[in-house]
Order: sequence, then structure tokens, then C-alpha cells
Amino acid sequence: MIRELKRGKAAGLDGLKAEHLVFSHPIVCVLLSLLFRFIVVYRFVPDDFGAGIVIPLLKSENLYFTVSDNYRAITISPCVSKVFEMCLWIAFSIGLLLTSYSLVFVKGWGCRDAIFTLQGVIKSINLQGSTATLCALDKSKAFDKMSHYGLYVKLMELSIPRCFIDILICWYGKCFGVVRYDNYLSSRFHVCAGVVFYHLCCFLFL
Repeated sequence: MIRELKRGKAAGLDGLKAEHLVFSHPIVCVLLSLLFRFIVVYRFVPDDFGAGIVIPLLKSENLYFTVSDNYRAITISPCVSKVFEMCLWIAFSIGLLLTSYSLVFVKGWGCRDAIFTLQGVIKSINLQGSTATLCALDKSKAFDKMSHYGLYVKLMELSIPRCFIDILICWYGKCFGVVRYDNYLSSRFHVCAGVVFYHLCCFLFL
């Protein structure tokens, strides 16, 4: 899982980057394995796992930096929590299988493949003399507005093991962020909505 981390990314609040784990002594893997086992057994997540740095970025260089709507935000999470997330995904992915229509979230596939498939379906319908009617749903803000309680209900409906849900409840209860602009950090604020797991949120919004 450590080797799967993307390198060259900024450090979180703990000051650790992916390179720190990739090039660390092998004993670190043993210690992290023990930590993750304790988390699963006791269903308790360390407080720092929920820490995130929110960095506002201009959507385009041509936009005015004084208008808040011209920014999009990215959140930098601790590297150790990312490794734990990937381990959880491997352990519980059986109950979170993606459908065959989830081209955007399948490794090696992307938006172009989904658009190509859509064009093929429309062309096939038109060749049969019928008219295709499309309906588009904008989910650009869905990740940030996901209700935590709605997430728990969704997972329970999927019969996900309670251990996994308990870990999520503990994790989301400790989520907080700070905004970094230039070299300045804001005060901490509690994150009341949105998702932490990338793989999990991709599944839920399909």
C-alpha cells in the first residue's frame, strides 16, 4: 500500500510526505501494521487521522483572485491515514464492488471512455430510427455535501460489516480542517459533511 502512494505531493499537518514512508526503515511497515490491527480490533481511529489542510486554488489563471467563487479547494490528508484507507478498501471491497457502468472510477479508464460509450449507445439508437433522450445530473458538490448519517445508513443497507461502519463513525467524528493560504493557517474547524475515503465516495455516487 505504501508503494501505491503518489509521490511529490505536499505534506499534511504532521509534516509527513509519501517519500517519508516509501524510503523509511522496514520496521515502519511492521509498526503501521500493528497500529492498523489495533484500530480494527478496538474500532478507534487516532485523532490526527481526521486532520486535513484545505488549500484554495484558482480554477483558472485568468480569474480574479478576489472572488471566492473562482476558487476550488483541495484537502491534504495525512499519509498514514491514506495507507490505512487503502488497506480498509482491500479488506472490505467485496461489499463495495463497482458496477460495469462505472468507467470513470475503474483503473485504466476515464471520462473519454465513458463519453465514447455514450456516443456508441446514441448512434445505435438513432440507427434503429429512434430518438435518444439524455438526462444529466450535476454531482460536482456531492462529495462535499454528503451527510455522514446518510452514509452510515447506505452502508448498513449494503450489509457492510459493523466493524467497518464503527471505524467510519469514529473517523468522521474527528474530522477537522485548517485553511492554508500562502504561509498562513486558519483556526481549526469541524467538518460536519463530506466524505473521507476516495474509493468509498466513488462507489456511493455512482
